[in-house]
Amino acid sequence: KSVFVEAWVFVEKPNGVVVAHGGPLNGYSLFVKNGRPQFAARVDEKLHQVGAKESVAGKWTHLAGALTSDHKVELYVNYRKAGSTDASGLIPAEPAQSIEIGSDEGSGVGEYKSPYGFTGIIDEVRVAHGTYTAANLATHFDADEPDGLPGECELVVSCSFDNGKATDASGRGNHGT
Repeated sequence: KSVFVEAWVFVEKPNGVVVAHGGPLNGYSLFVKNGRPQFAARVDEKLHQVGAKESVAGKWTHLAGALTSDHKVELYVNYRKAGSTDASGLIPAEPAQSIEIGSDEGSGVGEYKSPYGFTGIIDEVRVAHGTYTAANLATHFDADEPDGLPGECELVVSCSFDNGKATDASGRGNHGT
């Protein structure tokens, strides 16, 4: 499936996973390496990764990654495209490992040593599956109020962490602890 993941972060240390789902066979990971945002997608064990050139350490930043229906791996920083690369396809099956926020336990999606824990603040995490393209994402990010979803997406997880709780507002019951 195509996937879209976004979060607001305040990076205190230069390395760590923001959101990960899956492992070395299939999955995706939005993370920070050396202070620079990265998005990785694994499709049948093949890693496709894109990174930003500028550091986001020490400031609030909106990060988003997508594996689009037209087989692109894209990274957005503060609603602007920071990088893109081709992928060999879409993630063919539900990743075996659960969605994780703040680390990637077990076998990692990206080329980092698990759990690759994040130090800082993560807020407003959303993950969606659906049919959309880079053009849909550009429209989403250029919107004055980018609260909607690009294209024809279905929320899988939406956590605002209000009141210190990882309650899923997507309606799918993916509540966390």
